[in-house]
Amino acid sequence: MVREGSASGFGRTLGSPPSTGTRECPLPLVYRTLVAVHDDDGDLVSAASSVLSRWLSKRGNSGARVDFSGSGRFELSNRSRALVARHHNADEGLTFLRLTTESEKPEGVWRTLATVVVDPELSPWNYVWIDMTVDPVATADTPAPR
Repeated sequence: MVREGSASGFGRTLGSPPSTGTRECPLPLVYRTLVAVHDDDGDLVSAASSVLSRWLSKRGNSGARVDFSGSGRFELSNRSRALVARHHNADEGLTFLRLTTESEKPEGVWRTLATVVVDPELSPWNYVWIDMTVDPVATADTPAPR
């Protein structure tokens, strides 16, 4: 059994399904990193936007251009896309930025989620977390996950 942790401290226990005489589809690959950044280190949302923009410019056919100033959907290539969700509440000082990329590859659909949260109630810390997953392609002897 493997214990998969999460940023919130919750997790799920992953184990082998009961034997049914057929091969089960492998579980999606999951990678999660959580980073706490002290709020004295500057504008975390702007810094993250700049780093993510440089990373995305190396993807796609001719370098992707993604606008992080608001929410939107962007085509990176004929098999890859990005979704930006951005929220800012000036009254509460809360800012949330999430980038989701999705790429279709022969072995499955790869997703990367990068999330930045700046919340004065969490001060003196702001948070960044990155999740990477792949939904494996089903074959004749490995059905798609349900």
